[in-house]
Formats: sequence, structure tokens, C-alpha cells
Amino acid sequence: MSRKLGINIDPSQLTLKELFAHNLAQGKALDAIKGVSEVASKENSIKLAIDGIEKEIKEIGFECINYKDTRVKIIKAPEVVLQRFEDCLVKIQSLKGNQFAKHQSERINKNERDLKFLQSNFDGWEKVQKAWVYLEPIYT
Repeated sequence: MSRKLGINIDPSQLTLKELFAHNLAQGKALDAIKGVSEVASKENSIKLAIDGIEKEIKEIGFECINYKDTRVKIIKAPEVVLQRFEDCLVKIQSLKGNQFAKHQSERINKNERDLKFLQSNFDGWEKVQKAWVYLEPIYT
């Protein structure tokens, strides 16, 4: 903001009094301040969205239940868990394409990698479980 206005300003300390004192509450100066504020607001929205997605990822859980009358445990409703992973992945990938996400790109990429890893492993686990449930009667 200082570069755009041509004077040294600390945005965290900027008050209306300072705006008027430096004659910044009008014309091009005001437009520059609005522009910086809008970009900062959009970048903050991206940060908050990532925070929300990370919280959602941490809350994804699954339950293991006994298979029939055995001591063997299987995942209850694995398709629900996979759908939640997919939903989070779609959200994070949509943020990745946002022009205001460049300062959060490291977090976005990390979350995307982690989600793909979790999704892939859980998908494999579900496939093994389906195959086992299908073949289990043969071995009992």
C-alpha cells in the first residue's frame, strides 16, 4: 500500500485521522486503498476456506463393525468416507485455481497431496474388504 500511495503507511495502524491528515480519503489514493483492501479480503477468504477444509478433513472418521457373528471387523459405510474425501478434494482443487490463492499455494498443495493419499489408501482398503466379504463364504 505504501508503494501505491507513495508514502510509508502501516496498514495495521491506519486510522481515518491519518487518511485525512495525508489527504488519502479521496481520489486515486482512496481507490488504491480500496483495491488493496479488496485483494486482502479475498486472500483472507481463501485462507478461511482452507482452514474450514482442514477442519473438515480432521473430522472425517469411520466406524468398524463386526462382520456377521465373527470377531473380524469391517468398515461401516466406506462409500460415505470416500465421498467426504472426494468432496474435500473438489473444494481444495477449486481453491487451487483461484487467482487470490497464490499466498496459500503451499497449504493447498499439501492438503491436495494428503487427501489424494488418504483417498487412495482408503479406496484400496475398501476394495480388499469387498473382495474378502465376497470370498469369505468359500473359506468358512
